[in-house]
Amino acid sequence: METELEHIKGFISKCADLERMLPLITSVAIIEYNGEDITGSMEIARHYEEHGYSVNAIKKIILCGKISNAILENENKLKKHFPSAKIEKTLCSWLQIKEKDLQVFDTLVFHMGIGARIFKSAVIEKRGYGNRFREIVKATHHTYCVCVLIISELDLFNPARYYIVGLSVSDFTLKDADKMPTLTSFCKEKKKYMEMCETTLAPKDIFFQCEAEAEHGCEECNQCNAYGRRKQCPMAQHKVAGFYRNGMFVPKDERIAHQWEVMAARQGYQPAVIQMADDLKDGIGCKQSVNAALDIYISLADKGDAYCVRQIIKIAEEHDEIEKIVAVPYIAKLAKSGNEDMMIKMSEAFQNGDFGLPIDRVQQEKWIRKGAENGNPRFVRAMAEMYESHSNWGNAYHWYKRLGEICPEAVSEEKLEEMEIKMLTKGALPKEIAHKGMDYLYGYHDTERDTHLAFKCLQYANGEGIALATGLLGEMFLNGVEVEKNIEKGISLLTDAAEKGDLLSIDKLIEISHDDEYEYKDDRWEDIVDDAINNGIKDENPIAWYLKGYYILINNGHEPMAFADMKTAAEMDYPKAQYRLAKMYECGCGTEQDKTLYLHWIKTAANNGHFEAEGEYGTHLYQSAGTWDYTRRASAFAYLERAFNQGYDEEKAYWCLARCYMFGHGTKIDKQKAYPMYIHAAEQGNADAQEKLCEDYFKGNEFLQKNYNECARWGEEAIKQGKKGVRFETAYSQSHTGNHERAKEIYLELANEGNGAAMNNYACELSDHKEKVEWFQKAVDAGDDYGMWNLGKFYRDGNGVEKDIDKALQLLNKAAEKGCIGAIKDLAWMYRYGYGSEIDKDGELAVKWYKKAVEKGDEYSIINLAEIYQEGEVVEKDMEMAIHYYKVGVEKGILKAMLKLGEIYEDGTSMEQNITKAIYWYRKAALKGNDQAKEHLRRLKTNWIEESGDDVSGEGNSFSVQK
Repeated sequence: METELEHIKGFISKCADLERMLPLITSVAIIEYNGEDITGSMEIARHYEEHGYSVNAIKKIILCGKISNAILENENKLKKHFPSAKIEKTLCSWLQIKEKDLQVFDTLVFHMGIGARIFKSAVIEKRGYGNRFREIVKATHHTYCVCVLIISELDLFNPARYYIVGLSVSDFTLKDADKMPTLTSFCKEKKKYMEMCETTLAPKDIFFQCEAEAEHGCEECNQCNAYGRRKQCPMAQHKVAGFYRNGMFVPKDERIAHQWEVMAARQGYQPAVIQMADDLKDGIGCKQSVNAALDIYISLADKGDAYCVRQIIKIAEEHDEIEKIVAVPYIAKLAKSGNEDMMIKMSEAFQNGDFGLPIDRVQQEKWIRKGAENGNPRFVRAMAEMYESHSNWGNAYHWYKRLGEICPEAVSEEKLEEMEIKMLTKGALPKEIAHKGMDYLYGYHDTERDTHLAFKCLQYANGEGIALATGLLGEMFLNGVEVEKNIEKGISLLTDAAEKGDLLSIDKLIEISHDDEYEYKDDRWEDIVDDAINNGIKDENPIAWYLKGYYILINNGHEPMAFADMKTAAEMDYPKAQYRLAKMYECGCGTEQDKTLYLHWIKTAANNGHFEAEGEYGTHLYQSAGTWDYTRRASAFAYLERAFNQGYDEEKAYWCLARCYMFGHGTKIDKQKAYPMYIHAAEQGNADAQEKLCEDYFKGNEFLQKNYNECARWGEEAIKQGKKGVRFETAYSQSHTGNHERAKEIYLELANEGNGAAMNNYACELSDHKEKVEWFQKAVDAGDDYGMWNLGKFYRDGNGVEKDIDKALQLLNKAAEKGCIGAIKDLAWMYRYGYGSEIDKDGELAVKWYKKAVEKGDEYSIINLAEIYQEGEVVEKDMEMAIHYYKVGVEKGILKAMLKLGEIYEDGTSMEQNITKAIYWYRKAALKGNDQAKEHLRRLKTNWIEESGDDVSGEGNSFSVQK
């Protein structure tokens, strides 16, 4: 059953005027005729959110009905979903409400009720719901337009719940809205016909219908005003204008379109009046007259038309000859009514002196502060941008940060970083900024790693002469982080910092002196290193203790001494030392091996942002998590992601992270990210990843296309590492890619282990029929259905064995009962056409097995069933069943089914001829590229849209390999 939301979409999309105006309407009321059921309100909210409209446009929701717990609960629920809406309770039933008590002036009204159009059912009409609502419309004639979503109650004669959608766009440009007539039964029939034309095979009919009514009207029509000597329908005139404007069914002609709009506008049809003004503004189909358009917009804006208000503002902004001040009253009026766009525009006007207003910072802030304090993202952004333009970095950062908290996607991390660094450089000491830059660079101490902000901090601190910043900048240039890689410049900066005693720079220079990539050798550092380390130890610098221990290790010194120094640095909270100490505990370097202490220090280093420690600890967490330990695996993902973002590259970690993305452990499922990681892990030798790729390349999916070459490649690699579970897939893929000897080798190995499917497939690889029969029989003995099917075909045809139809049928039936689709289709075919002199045609059995094949998902058995019923050769002819199965085939996208339906309806020999339906089905086939269908349409002198279609074909083999 369709939902109310689908109906809302339906009637909005069918009304071009409403669809165009809806985003501009900033005041909406909802009347729930039964306050105990707010389904309608919730679906309206969903529609707004789906299309990106603000629910703040919902200003009022009226709950009708006597007070009850359900109404009170609904009131609280609505307050949460509609924070800007005023929730009112009538305290009485819908039929007892007085029109004047419902304040819904100057608004768009969604009425969630029943019977709002005239029904033939006296039961519904007597309830008076529709009449009551028409009285409300009369009493609120200033309302922009009324949309009625009708949800009918249980009909006394039809217990099923059903939905009807009605739409009434009233012409409120008339002076006396009380005289707005209701549709006559004649007009209703005409309207239904026009709606049918829009959705059937002949949409061009709607043009002729509209043209006729636009020029001559209908004698029984009460919707037209008197115009000359004839009644002419303004709505039809507006539609005809649209046809000429878009070149639909007639040559495109903007001048003719404008003339039709003028005729409709002269009758007071507001959409046409607005379109006429639009034409005048831009000179489309007429001589341009911005002033004339402005006069029209002003007249309608004064009646509350939001679109016209925006057009006035647009004209004031774009046309120098128009006095800008003309727009201010309308901007201010909408702003005071709570229109967000206009409130921001007023603020910007006082900021920039737009629309003839003076620059006034007090007024600028006044228009946006309240909305910002209430957490509205648009106003929060406006506050942030205002403070930024005034160079008030602290307040700018405060509001940008709040914007990020309210709506993360609304402000980029780069913007927050920019504001933060500007804030930092105003008050922080350069040394503090340098350390902050290091935290951003390495992700130390719970700081989110951000190389851009790191570079900014370090660049500023380097300018202030901080050696730490100089060395870290050198490292960024050395590795090409956030800047273009420049080894010479990187070493130069590191050297400058090292000469000033920066221990991190000394550490890096020692490291690269042992790395042939950099060709850096310099023996002058021994004295500098010793002095710097000794001075650092005096200053209780943990980096100095780390370097002392590290220096001992790389020079093959005393490991226990190195361990002691490393432990001192680790306990002083230096992440690099904590990681090194963990590794020493892991391998027993300078101390005894201790897995518990290894995990303690690797976790500590990871929590302090050391990326290698994050990678190792994340891998440990994931691999040690139980099957249902989602919390542990989610935690593992956080560590692994941070590590990989900093360049961590290890096959076990790649495997773990791939599984996180594959199964949504700690993150959203993202198979597009998972598969490249599986491939990388497999290339690095991870057996689990190789096994996974073999299985998925064998089956294929939307992210990894079926590929037998890749399946065989990764299957062989996995088998080498003891992953025997993918031997069958590997053998099948080797056979499919032409490596039959290797396929036979694996199949034989599996067959000797008792694998029935492998016995069958091994038989298929053999060339001697007698050997085939021997292995097919082994597969049958092992219970393999494909073996039964293949051996059954051999007995049926006498291949490698004496022909035996009874034996063949016994095997084929047994295979079919086990679900073998090939055997099922073979039996259906044999009973449909007969088989030699041994098997007679049997329609009942043919239908039975074709239906079994359809149940198993075989598409072309659908066509066979349909043909059997259509031809009536082996069963009684039944065109209803034939059409049923052809339509089932259409649902599966089978072209032949579409073509057959067209031929059935065109031929008319077995049922009543229906050319319209024939054309419908021919067109569906033609749109899929069927040339025969196109030829039928040419013969019937009917057009189609040319598109390429996919060819559908089937192949058969003399024997079948099981996958």
